[in-house]
Amino acid sequence: MSSSPRPGQLSGRVAIITGSSRGVGAQLARCYAREGAKVVVNYHRSKDKADAVVASIVSTGGDAVAVRGDVTVPPTWRPWRRLPSR
Repeated sequence: MSSSPRPGQLSGRVAIITGSSRGVGAQLARCYAREGAKVVVNYHRSKDKADAVVASIVSTGGDAVAVRGDVTVPPTWRPWRRLPSR
């Protein structure tokens, strides 16, 4: 038996989603935003695609920001640890 998520289940949370400027990552970012999470759309190369994902989230009432970074390089993601979790 599976349970479906309740709307707003992630309200007050921050979701950092790597590779979310396209494909599955973009869909996941939108899904988390629909559930109330503030979304960090991480991208490595395509700012335009990341901005489009952010715009689609914001246009439906969500909260998102695009952040460039290569997650294989620790100086990129270390500051993310200080983001508020709520």
